[in-house]
Amino acid sequence: MSDIDISKYLTTEYIGRNVVHIKSTDSTNSLAKRELNSENGTVFIADCQTAGRGRNGKSWISKNEEGLWFSILLKPDKKVKELANLTLVVGLAVVKAINKLCNVNAMIKWPNDIILDDRKLCGVLCESVVNNGHCECIVCGIGINILTTCFDEEISKIATSLKISTKSEYSREEICAIILNEFEVLYIDYLENGLKNSISEYCKNCITIGKEISLVTNKENKKALAIDVNNDGELIVVSDGETITVSSGEVSVRGLMGYV
Repeated sequence: MSDIDISKYLTTEYIGRNVVHIKSTDSTNSLAKRELNSENGTVFIADCQTAGRGRNGKSWISKNEEGLWFSILLKPDKKVKELANLTLVVGLAVVKAINKLCNVNAMIKWPNDIILDDRKLCGVLCESVVNNGHCECIVCGIGINILTTCFDEEISKIATSLKISTKSEYSREEICAIILNEFEVLYIDYLENGLKNSISEYCKNCITIGKEISLVTNKENKKALAIDVNNDGELIVVSDGETITVSSGEVSVRGLMGYV
């Protein structure tokens, strides 16, 4: 039984209607994948993660009750390749919710980091459980720095929290519910239409577009100008006079001037 009550803020049909709240876990994504029998739309929330994960195997520091660390368990009847860009939908839902609730101008660093005041506020990690090419489930993990006022030295120059940026405190319950409200609307449309109906709004909220960036792979580090994101969620860039598209699984994007 959850002692975090998001129901009073929730307007969803099914996402977040079942909540599993735990004081501490390794990561909420791992917890969700251990609980695959839970109903579609179940949300797993932890006060603390001891092994939180970000993209490319990076750790995510998740201190006790300083942020909102949660995962959404989804069971779409889709092939895994049809869900490859769901992470963009999650990022859009988060930025819409944060801006609406906190009256700020958070943006998305392609594909799904949430940036506020040129620093990272939130990360998203979507992981699939696949059986014979079919997606058995997909787990969308979201980590938001809410009350943190002091970060570890290694990330102190690139991370922020809502408390640092707004000088205000917000409840985890309300933030979680508003994100789920925004996400369910986008997700239902996504299952039917992919990114077709949401990509325009995504691009309006994407801080990467129009910036000089560095595309980083295991083999090279290439400078480019980001010009758009297409309906497949790929970043369109111009590099050495050539227009190319890159997917989030192929490269990491770094700003030439600071984090973004």
